[in-house]
Amino acid sequence: MSSNDTISIPNSVITPDDHGAYIIITASLLLVGTVLVYILRLTVRLAFGGYLGSDDYLLTAGTVRLSNIDFRCTF
Repeated sequence: MSSNDTISIPNSVITPDDHGAYIIITASLLLVGTVLVYILRLTVRLAFGGYLGSDDYLLTAGTVRLSNIDFRCTF
């Protein structure tokens, strides 16, 4: 390894005193579930209803905002 190579430190490591990685894993899985339900909802809404309501726009804004969260823990 050359002197210019850097080693990435993990965002969070599970230790007996620190369980922050569980929160990152859970949030990531819930975000994936949210996106899947969102895609299904839009597919059904556009296939049968043909229009999007204000709740769909709020869900879009919330999903985009949630996906932009940086899960790095900096102390």
